Amino acid sequence: HMEISSAVNRAMVLGGLFFVYSRGFHPHPLISFAAATAVGMESLGELADIRIQDPRAEPVTLMGRINAGLPPGIAITAMRELLPNDFSLAELVKGFIYEIHLPEEIVQRDRECFESALRRFLDSSSFTVHRQSNGKTVIKEIRPLVADLALDPGSLRLTLSAHFGP
Repeated sequence: HMEISSAVNRAMVLGGLFFVYSRGFHPHPLISFAAATAVGMESLGELADIRIQDPRAEPVTLMGRINAGLPPGIAITAMRELLPNDFSLAELVKGFIYEIHLPEEIVQRDRECFESALRRFLDSSSFTVHRQSNGKTVIKEIRPLVADLALDPGSLRLTLSAHFGP
């Protein structure tokens, strides 16, 4: 996440675009990612709200200027203007799809066990996870967050809801 943010910041500067900065003692560019990609995970798409000063160019032109400064494998693929009362991208995201690659020989060997466990999970109304944090046991109810769970050849596809509230 931090590397992507730094690459976009550099590319914007190289493209001659000027950020709108926050106010205060340590101003920073107003760029907000809808969700941070965790360390060790690959993302097929990042969403960000980026505030720039007086763009005076069409989105396609701006994308070209930014993409010219991005490293290979990273590109801005879509862009639109946010109006003052528009929702941020973080507010619009409905969920995430994760693909967990599994050794195919293990999936084939234990396919019935995997499928049975997935069915039990999806049929349950509750599923709690326990973990230790700062010497205390934290219990999280995760079942409402999982919209779908499917076993494909060689991978587990997990669809999560972005709604984390009550």
